[in-house]
Amino acid sequence: MSEQTQVHHSLSRIGSSDVKGFDSLATLALDLRWSWNHATDHVWRKLDRTLWKLTHNAWVVLQSVSRGTLIRAFADPVFAKSVDDLVQDRFDAAQAPKWFQTTHPQSALTVTAFFSMEYMLSEALPIYSGGLGNVAGDQLKAAGDLGVPIVGVGLLYSEGYFRQVIDQEGAQQALFPYNDPGQLPIAPLRQANGEWLRLEVHLPGYSVWLRTWQVHVARDLGVEFGSAFVHPDRSLYRHRTVILNRLGVIGWGAAARELSLSTMMKTAKTRTDPADIINAAVDALIRHRFELPAIIALRRLAGTAHRRVNAEQWNAVFSWDNPV
Repeated sequence: MSEQTQVHHSLSRIGSSDVKGFDSLATLALDLRWSWNHATDHVWRKLDRTLWKLTHNAWVVLQSVSRGTLIRAFADPVFAKSVDDLVQDRFDAAQAPKWFQTTHPQSALTVTAFFSMEYMLSEALPIYSGGLGNVAGDQLKAAGDLGVPIVGVGLLYSEGYFRQVIDQEGAQQALFPYNDPGQLPIAPLRQANGEWLRLEVHLPGYSVWLRTWQVHVARDLGVEFGSAFVHPDRSLYRHRTVILNRLGVIGWGAAARELSLSTMMKTAKTRTDPADIINAAVDALIRHRFELPAIIALRRLAGTAHRRVNAEQWNAVFSWDNPV
């Protein structure tokens, strides 16, 4: 995404946003590479050592620092040059070919969607609780370092995992701080016309609108949400079709169902565990680039396959016992 898109947050409400050099700091603060590449730590430490130590949230530091502190910081030529160098290093790192570009220069893969319920990218973005988040976050970071074109898709929770405190009697108390989007290192994902990208989910009797946010983890993917993503009918079906086309995935339909059922029936002849039968179908769908359906659909198909295989085996045994 463009540099302008990355740093576009609600900057108008920050009183220091017109200070020369603020945009460069915003670019660095909204790039979560600083969560594992600590090259920018000295910048936030200089602006507010105490707040940085307490939060390790560069975006909060930038919003909280006074206008006078910013002006004095950029009056220091060493500090100003350091910020400029960090922005340039970030740009150079984004443009430099990584492992994926050098190993697979002719790959048709432009972007891959990676879905997870949680991501542990930084304590400044508390949308994780345990092992799943750690693994998903590390995979995104590794993909960024390797240049693998991956976009993580998850949920922005209003409350993260609880914070533990011990009261005066030694008992654990659980606190659930509110995740204020304005205090998180995230930015609205906007379309080419500047509108906030929203997705409509149709439910019985009403619709739910999802607002989309973006988190910059490591690398620009060049994904532009332009005219191809703008439709007069903002329905879930429309957006789903566009996303499937973008990813090169065939939507779930008769062909995918037939492939799943035939694979399940073949597997059910030698396996009885429903999980094994479902996993075989999932592998087949992925190999043929079909969209994966809801798990309940796969469970129903697995039951159908199991019943059909049982009927075939029963008929085979009955025919053997009663030759014509």
